[in-house]
Amino acid sequence: MDGGKDVEQIIQIFPMHLRKYLEGEGILEKNVEEIRIRIGQPVLLLGASGERTVPGMEDYRISEEDLRQMVSYISQCSIYAFDDEISKGFLTLKGGHRVGIAGQAVTREGKVHTIRPITFLNIRIAHQIYGCAGDLADWLQTDGIFQNTLILSAPGGGKTTMLRDLVRILSDGRKGVPGLKVGLVDERSEIAGCRNGVPQNKVGKRTDVLDCCPKAEGMMMLVRSMSPQILAVDEIGSREDFEAVTYALNCGCAVFGTMHCSSIRELMDKPFWKEPGNRYLFSRYVVLEIEEGVRRFQVYNGKLEKLC
Repeated sequence: MDGGKDVEQIIQIFPMHLRKYLEGEGILEKNVEEIRIRIGQPVLLLGASGERTVPGMEDYRISEEDLRQMVSYISQCSIYAFDDEISKGFLTLKGGHRVGIAGQAVTREGKVHTIRPITFLNIRIAHQIYGCAGDLADWLQTDGIFQNTLILSAPGGGKTTMLRDLVRILSDGRKGVPGLKVGLVDERSEIAGCRNGVPQNKVGKRTDVLDCCPKAEGMMMLVRSMSPQILAVDEIGSREDFEAVTYALNCGCAVFGTMHCSSIRELMDKPFWKEPGNRYLFSRYVVLEIEEGVRRFQVYNGKLEKLC
Protein backbone atom coordinates (compact mmCIF):
# COMPACT_ATOMS: atom_id res chain seq x y z
CA MET A 1 0.00 0.00 0.00
CA ASP A 2 1.31 3.43 -0.92
CA GLY A 3 1.73 5.61 2.15
CA GLY A 4 0.56 8.69 0.26
CA LYS A 5 2.79 11.05 -1.65
CA ASP A 6 1.01 14.25 -0.57
CA VAL A 7 1.57 15.55 -4.09
CA GLU A 8 -0.17 18.80 -3.23
CA GLN A 9 3.09 19.86 -1.59
CA ILE A 10 4.80 19.36 -4.95
CA ILE A 11 2.16 21.14 -7.00
CA GLN A 12 2.38 24.18 -4.72
CA ILE A 13 6.01 24.88 -5.66
CA PHE A 14 5.11 25.40 -9.33
CA PRO A 15 4.16 28.86 -10.65
CA MET A 16 0.42 29.52 -10.50
CA HIS A 17 -0.07 29.33 -14.27
CA LEU A 18 1.42 25.80 -14.40
CA ARG A 19 -0.30 24.18 -11.42
CA LYS A 20 -3.51 23.42 -13.30
CA TYR A 21 -1.65 21.04 -15.61
CA LEU A 22 -0.41 18.94 -12.68
CA GLU A 23 -3.68 18.82 -10.75
CA GLY A 24 -5.45 16.44 -13.13
CA GLU A 25 -6.28 12.99 -11.83
CA GLY A 26 -3.49 10.51 -12.45
CA ILE A 27 -0.90 13.08 -13.61
CA LEU A 28 1.40 12.36 -10.65
CA GLU A 29 0.34 8.75 -10.16
CA LYS A 30 2.42 6.49 -7.96
CA ASN A 31 4.82 5.32 -10.68
CA VAL A 32 6.11 8.88 -11.23
CA GLU A 33 9.37 9.04 -9.30
CA GLU A 34 11.00 12.25 -10.55
CA ILE A 35 10.01 15.57 -12.09
CA ARG A 36 12.82 17.20 -14.06
CA ILE A 37 12.89 20.99 -14.43
CA ARG A 38 15.40 22.68 -16.76
CA ILE A 39 15.38 26.23 -18.13
CA GLY A 40 14.43 26.21 -21.80
CA GLN A 41 13.21 22.61 -21.68
CA PRO A 42 9.85 20.87 -21.13
CA VAL A 43 8.83 19.48 -17.74
CA LEU A 44 9.60 15.75 -17.78
CA LEU A 45 8.04 13.05 -15.61
CA LEU A 46 10.20 9.96 -15.00
CA GLY A 47 9.30 6.63 -13.49
CA ALA A 48 9.33 2.88 -13.90
CA SER A 49 7.24 3.19 -17.06
CA GLY A 50 9.72 5.57 -18.70
CA GLU A 51 9.78 9.28 -19.47
CA ARG A 52 6.95 11.54 -20.62
CA THR A 53 5.85 15.16 -20.70
CA VAL A 54 2.96 16.65 -18.74
CA PRO A 55 -0.31 16.51 -20.72
CA GLY A 56 -1.07 19.97 -22.09
CA MET A 57 2.51 21.16 -21.56
CA GLU A 58 4.19 19.30 -24.40
CA ASP A 59 5.23 22.53 -26.14
CA TYR A 60 5.84 24.60 -23.02
CA ARG A 61 9.41 25.49 -22.08
CA ILE A 62 10.42 26.44 -18.54
CA SER A 63 11.53 30.07 -18.31
CA GLU A 64 14.04 31.71 -15.98
CA GLU A 65 11.14 33.40 -14.19
CA ASP A 66 9.35 30.07 -13.75
CA LEU A 67 12.39 28.56 -12.08
CA ARG A 68 13.03 31.67 -9.98
CA GLN A 69 9.48 31.42 -8.62
CA MET A 70 9.89 27.72 -7.89
CA VAL A 71 13.09 28.30 -5.93
CA SER A 72 11.32 31.05 -3.98
CA TYR A 73 8.42 28.74 -3.11
CA ILE A 74 10.76 25.90 -2.14
CA SER A 75 12.83 28.14 0.17
CA GLN A 76 9.77 29.93 1.57
CA CYS A 77 11.02 33.21 0.07
CA SER A 78 14.26 33.02 2.08
CA ILE A 79 16.78 31.35 -0.18
CA TYR A 80 19.81 32.61 1.79
CA ALA A 81 18.56 30.83 4.92
CA PHE A 82 19.00 27.53 3.08
CA ASP A 83 22.59 28.00 1.87
CA ASP A 84 23.83 25.10 4.00
CA GLU A 85 21.29 22.69 2.47
CA ILE A 86 21.87 24.08 -1.01
CA SER A 87 25.62 23.54 -0.65
CA LYS A 88 24.82 19.82 -0.29
CA GLY A 89 22.81 19.91 -3.52
CA PHE A 90 19.24 19.44 -2.28
CA LEU A 91 16.34 20.79 -0.24
CA THR A 92 13.59 18.78 1.43
CA LEU A 93 9.91 19.65 1.10
CA LYS A 94 7.17 19.04 3.62
CA GLY A 95 6.04 15.48 3.01
CA GLY A 96 9.60 14.20 2.58
CA HIS A 97 9.96 15.02 -1.12
CA ARG A 98 13.54 15.95 -2.04
CA VAL A 99 14.50 18.61 -4.57
CA GLY A 100 17.92 18.14 -6.15
CA ILE A 101 19.59 21.37 -7.24
CA ALA A 102 22.14 22.27 -9.92
CA GLY A 103 23.37 25.44 -11.55
CA GLN A 104 26.39 27.69 -11.02
CA ALA A 105 28.36 26.66 -7.95
CA VAL A 106 29.83 29.37 -5.69
CA THR A 107 32.95 28.07 -3.94
CA ARG A 108 34.93 29.19 -0.93
CA GLU A 109 38.33 27.70 -0.15
CA GLY A 110 37.72 24.96 -2.69
CA LYS A 111 34.33 23.89 -1.27
CA VAL A 112 30.84 24.59 -2.57
CA HIS A 113 29.25 27.35 -0.49
CA THR A 114 26.00 27.70 -2.41
CA ILE A 115 24.54 27.57 -5.93
CA ARG A 116 23.62 30.84 -7.67
CA PRO A 117 21.77 30.91 -9.95
CA ILE A 118 19.83 27.66 -9.61
CA THR A 119 18.90 26.56 -13.12
CA PHE A 120 18.07 22.85 -12.78
CA LEU A 121 15.75 21.01 -10.38
CA ASN A 122 15.07 17.32 -9.85
CA ILE A 123 11.99 16.76 -7.70
CA ARG A 124 12.15 13.24 -6.26
CA ILE A 125 8.72 12.16 -5.07
CA ALA A 126 8.76 10.40 -1.71
CA HIS A 127 7.20 6.95 -1.89
CA GLN A 128 6.37 5.31 1.41
CA ILE A 129 5.16 1.80 0.71
CA TYR A 130 4.02 0.51 4.05
CA GLY A 131 4.55 -3.21 4.53
CA CYS A 132 6.80 -3.74 1.51
CA ALA A 133 9.48 -5.15 3.83
CA GLY A 134 7.13 -7.27 5.94
CA ASP A 135 7.99 -10.57 4.26
CA LEU A 136 11.67 -9.67 4.07
CA ALA A 137 12.07 -8.95 7.80
CA ASP A 138 11.52 -12.62 8.70
CA TRP A 139 14.54 -13.65 6.59
CA LEU A 140 16.89 -11.22 8.33
CA GLN A 141 16.92 -12.81 11.76
CA THR A 142 18.18 -15.97 13.38
CA ASP A 143 16.57 -17.15 16.62
CA GLY A 144 14.96 -13.74 16.97
CA ILE A 145 18.23 -11.83 16.55
CA PHE A 146 18.51 -9.53 13.54
CA GLN A 147 21.54 -10.11 11.34
CA ASN A 148 23.78 -7.47 9.81
CA THR A 149 22.18 -6.86 6.43
CA LEU A 150 23.25 -5.21 3.18
CA ILE A 151 20.50 -4.38 0.66
CA LEU A 152 21.66 -4.26 -2.96
CA SER A 153 20.01 -2.84 -6.06
CA ALA A 154 20.73 -0.79 -9.13
CA PRO A 155 19.86 2.95 -8.86
CA GLY A 156 16.09 3.32 -8.69
CA GLY A 157 15.67 -0.31 -7.66
CA GLY A 158 13.91 0.46 -4.40
CA LYS A 159 16.61 -0.12 -1.78
CA THR A 160 15.94 3.15 0.05
CA THR A 161 12.19 2.47 0.08
CA MET A 162 12.86 -1.03 1.43
CA LEU A 163 15.28 0.23 4.09
CA ARG A 164 12.79 2.89 5.22
CA ASP A 165 10.06 0.31 5.71
CA LEU A 166 12.44 -2.05 7.53
CA VAL A 167 13.39 0.77 9.90
CA ARG A 168 9.69 1.48 10.58
CA ILE A 169 8.87 -2.21 11.15
CA LEU A 170 11.82 -2.84 13.47
CA SER A 171 11.20 0.37 15.39
CA ASP A 172 7.45 -0.04 15.90
CA GLY A 173 7.57 -3.80 16.38
CA ARG A 174 5.04 -6.34 15.17
CA LYS A 175 2.59 -8.73 16.79
CA GLY A 176 4.64 -10.82 19.18
CA VAL A 177 7.85 -8.99 18.21
CA PRO A 178 8.87 -6.03 20.41
CA GLY A 179 10.16 -2.85 18.82
CA LEU A 180 13.85 -2.00 18.87
CA LYS A 181 15.82 1.21 19.27
CA VAL A 182 16.96 2.25 15.78
CA GLY A 183 19.61 4.84 14.98
CA LEU A 184 19.24 6.23 11.45
CA VAL A 185 22.02 8.16 9.73
CA ASP A 186 20.25 10.01 6.91
CA GLU A 187 23.08 11.81 5.12
CA ARG A 188 20.98 12.95 2.16
CA SER A 189 17.59 13.26 3.90
CA GLU A 190 16.17 10.49 1.72
CA ILE A 191 15.02 7.96 4.31
CA ALA A 192 13.34 10.04 7.01
CA GLY A 193 12.95 13.07 4.75
CA CYS A 194 13.61 15.52 7.58
CA ARG A 195 12.61 19.16 7.26
CA ASN A 196 14.05 21.37 9.99
CA GLY A 197 15.14 18.18 11.73
CA VAL A 198 11.65 16.64 11.88
CA PRO A 199 11.05 13.41 9.87
CA GLN A 200 8.39 13.82 7.20
CA ASN A 201 8.34 10.07 6.53
CA LYS A 202 7.24 7.47 9.05
CA VAL A 203 10.32 5.77 10.42
CA GLY A 204 8.96 4.38 13.68
CA LYS A 205 8.44 5.53 17.26
CA ARG A 206 11.77 4.20 18.55
CA THR A 207 13.91 5.70 15.78
CA ASP A 208 16.44 8.48 16.37
CA VAL A 209 17.56 10.33 13.22
CA LEU A 210 20.84 12.11 12.53
CA ASP A 211 20.04 14.16 9.44
CA CYS A 212 22.46 15.60 6.87
CA CYS A 213 25.46 14.04 8.63
CA PRO A 214 28.30 12.17 6.87
CA LYS A 215 27.64 8.46 7.19
CA ALA A 216 30.83 7.32 8.87
CA GLU A 217 30.85 10.10 11.45
CA GLY A 218 27.11 9.76 12.02
CA MET A 219 27.26 6.03 12.72
CA MET A 220 29.87 6.50 15.42
CA MET A 221 28.01 9.48 16.91
CA LEU A 222 24.75 7.54 17.23
CA VAL A 223 26.45 4.51 18.76
CA ARG A 224 28.08 6.72 21.40
CA SER A 225 25.08 8.92 22.15
CA MET A 226 21.82 7.02 21.48
CA SER A 227 22.64 3.34 22.27
CA PRO A 228 20.80 1.91 19.23
CA GLN A 229 20.12 -1.80 18.87
CA ILE A 230 19.89 -1.40 15.08
CA LEU A 231 21.93 1.11 13.08
CA ALA A 232 20.58 1.98 9.61
CA VAL A 233 22.45 3.83 6.87
CA ASP A 234 21.94 4.36 3.14
CA GLU A 235 24.49 3.84 0.35
CA ILE A 236 27.68 2.79 2.10
CA GLY A 237 30.82 2.24 0.06
CA SER A 238 33.88 4.12 1.28
CA ARG A 239 36.65 2.78 3.49
CA GLU A 240 35.49 5.13 6.25
CA ASP A 241 31.96 3.73 6.00
CA PHE A 242 33.15 0.16 6.55
CA GLU A 243 35.40 1.20 9.41
CA ALA A 244 32.33 2.77 11.05
CA VAL A 245 30.29 -0.39 10.42
CA THR A 246 33.03 -2.44 12.12
CA TYR A 247 33.01 -0.02 15.06
CA ALA A 248 29.21 -0.35 15.41
CA LEU A 249 29.33 -4.15 15.28
CA ASN A 250 32.02 -4.22 17.97
CA CYS A 251 29.67 -2.14 20.13
CA GLY A 252 26.88 -4.69 19.82
CA CYS A 253 24.69 -3.04 17.16
CA ALA A 254 23.22 -4.79 14.18
CA VAL A 255 23.75 -2.76 11.01
CA PHE A 256 21.33 -2.42 8.08
CA GLY A 257 22.84 -0.72 5.03
CA THR A 258 22.32 -0.32 1.30
CA MET A 259 24.67 -0.21 -1.67
CA HIS A 260 24.44 0.50 -5.40
CA CYS A 261 24.94 -3.00 -6.76
CA SER A 262 22.67 -5.00 -9.05
CA SER A 263 23.84 -8.56 -8.30
CA ILE A 264 25.99 -10.73 -6.06
CA ARG A 265 28.52 -11.06 -8.87
CA GLU A 266 28.80 -7.28 -9.09
CA LEU A 267 29.20 -7.14 -5.30
CA MET A 268 32.21 -9.46 -5.50
CA ASP A 269 33.85 -7.07 -7.99
CA LYS A 270 33.58 -4.10 -5.62
CA PRO A 271 36.97 -2.81 -4.35
CA PHE A 272 35.94 -3.16 -0.70
CA TRP A 273 35.18 -6.87 -1.22
CA LYS A 274 38.84 -7.55 -1.88
CA GLU A 275 39.59 -6.65 1.75
CA PRO A 276 39.05 -9.92 3.67
CA GLY A 277 37.74 -8.29 6.85
CA ASN A 278 34.86 -6.66 5.00
CA ARG A 279 33.62 -9.97 3.61
CA TYR A 280 32.41 -11.05 7.02
CA LEU A 281 30.70 -7.86 8.18
CA PHE A 282 27.28 -8.86 6.85
CA SER A 283 25.44 -12.13 7.34
CA ARG A 284 22.50 -11.28 5.07
CA TYR A 285 22.52 -9.86 1.56
CA VAL A 286 19.28 -8.79 -0.13
CA VAL A 287 19.22 -8.26 -3.90
CA LEU A 288 16.29 -6.21 -5.20
CA GLU A 289 15.18 -6.48 -8.82
CA ILE A 290 12.35 -5.01 -10.88
CA GLU A 291 10.61 -7.32 -13.33
CA GLU A 292 7.81 -5.83 -15.43
CA GLY A 293 7.33 -3.07 -12.88
CA VAL A 294 7.18 -5.49 -9.91
CA ARG A 295 9.91 -5.38 -7.25
CA ARG A 296 11.22 -8.74 -6.05
CA PHE A 297 13.95 -9.74 -3.62
CA GLN A 298 16.42 -12.57 -3.16
CA VAL A 299 18.15 -13.24 0.17
CA TYR A 300 21.64 -14.71 0.65
CA ASN A 301 23.50 -15.62 3.83
CA GLY A 302 26.99 -14.50 4.80
CA LYS A 303 28.52 -17.27 2.67
CA LEU A 304 26.50 -15.95 -0.31
CA GLU A 305 24.30 -19.03 -0.32
CA LYS A 306 20.79 -18.29 -1.56
CA LEU A 307 18.13 -18.56 1.14
CA CYS A 308 15.08 -17.47 -0.85
